[in-house]
Amino acid sequence: VALRVAGDPPARIEHGERVRIALAARLNGLEPGDIAVELVLMRAGADAPAASYRLAPERALTESGEHLYALEFAPELSGRIEYRLRAFPTHPLLAHPFETGLMIWL
Repeated sequence: VALRVAGDPPARIEHGERVRIALAARLNGLEPGDIAVELVLMRAGADAPAASYRLAPERALTESGEHLYALEFAPELSGRIEYRLRAFPTHPLLAHPFETGLMIWL
C-alpha cells in the first residue's frame, strides 16, 4: 500500500471554517474497505493525539490506479494544530484496530 496527499491542504484556517483533506492510496489488490484512513490532530508540541477523524473512501482514480479517501470537517480545536494521516488494515474480526501492527503514516 502506498499513500500520498491529494490536493493542497490549507496552511491556515479560521476557527469554525470547514476544510477538505484528501488522500490517494494505491491498494495493491485490496478493497477500499480493507484499510482505514485517519486524520490525527495534535496540539503543537503535544505527545498525544487530541482528536482523530476517519476519511471515507470516495472513488477510484482510474488514471493512476489509486483510490481517493476524503474528509470535510471543521476542527473543534483552536490554536496551533498539527496533523498527520495514517492508514492501517481493518476488519470486523480484529480484536483491536491496531492488532496487526501494520500502519503507514504521512
